[in-house]
Amino acid sequence: MMDRGIRSLAYVAIAAQAAFVASWIVAGAVTPGYSHAHSGVSALAAHGMPHPWIVMAGLTLLGLSAVALAPGIRRVLPSRPAGSVAASMLALAGIGFVVAAFARLDCDLGQHACETRFNAGDLSWQTTVHVWMGPLVALALIGSAVAIGRALWPSPTAALAVGAAIDGVVIVVVAWVLYDASGAPDGIVERVQLVLAQVWLVILAAGVLYETRGKRRFADPVPLRPRDFFGSSWAGEGQVQGWPYFVTRRFGPRFTFTRSTTWKSDDVGLVRDRATFGSGRVEERVRFAHILSPSRIHVSSDDLPDGLDITIDEAGYRTAPYRGLVPVGPLRFILRCRDETRLEADGTLVYRVYARWCGFPVGRLDMRGRPVEQSPMPAAERGAEQPT
Repeated sequence: MMDRGIRSLAYVAIAAQAAFVASWIVAGAVTPGYSHAHSGVSALAAHGMPHPWIVMAGLTLLGLSAVALAPGIRRVLPSRPAGSVAASMLALAGIGFVVAAFARLDCDLGQHACETRFNAGDLSWQTTVHVWMGPLVALALIGSAVAIGRALWPSPTAALAVGAAIDGVVIVVVAWVLYDASGAPDGIVERVQLVLAQVWLVILAAGVLYETRGKRRFADPVPLRPRDFFGSSWAGEGQVQGWPYFVTRRFGPRFTFTRSTTWKSDDVGLVRDRATFGSGRVEERVRFAHILSPSRIHVSSDDLPDGLDITIDEAGYRTAPYRGLVPVGPLRFILRCRDETRLEADGTLVYRVYARWCGFPVGRLDMRGRPVEQSPMPAAERGAEQPT
């Protein structure tokens, strides 16, 4: 339940980034004479502007998105003090954005007259607070990257986090130099900083979503012993159907297939799949089955980027969801696949694969196969089975 709430906050944080960008685009479009190149985003919420609430709302959402990520970052990082520091830094950055939303500028600091008044100390304390929120937020976001790197050290992810912190320092220094340069497009410089800060928040949200993803749901068990499935050659027929299935099931391409397994050692088998379509086109796949333990087999091949995990228990074997690589002309698409398998009374294995792309159903593969011959299983697997 807690992970579900954390994931919801992460999704909200991602959506808030688009909302913030939309806020300053819309506010700039409805503000006469405003220049995105030479004036900052905050100028759209300054006193005297026609629609200050738009950017005030956008900045508030941006700040709340950083605060929303704090519990998720604390949840997914190891139990180290640096994890708490990282969450605190994110919360501090978020508070800084919210304060900047309500501590409104007196005027557009991109205008020479306003900048002169600011340098002379003639503007209100709200303007001073707003200006100081910029360095505070930048340091907090850089601090969050450093703390994440420390919490995950040593690991490749920690190195990337530290690299992000170094990039953040470089960005702040370059922006400071450009702000002092005469005629520099201050509005563009500020927007580049903001977008990069938003990218960091999106990366953190994606990390939270990845670390709190649900456990893989294995398919229902198939009542076959390993020696019956992996020690047999199979032949049958199948059909490829696109989504929606009720439309394509009548004319989806049909094929016949064979599958054979040759064991090269006690724990490695070579699986050959061959499909022949009605048009005469032939597709072949070669996969390797690795017996990792008496209860687990891992299948790997070029078209399975992460491989396929199979667990074995007293009920039979189960397959986990996996990713499949599907070529379409010169393009390659990664599909999320899920298997459904059942064994009929006459020994026919009914096999169905559902495929999704970016969460949307794209098709399925239906196959029916029967064992045609038996081949010896490796000694390690035979010894792992229980007598029936």
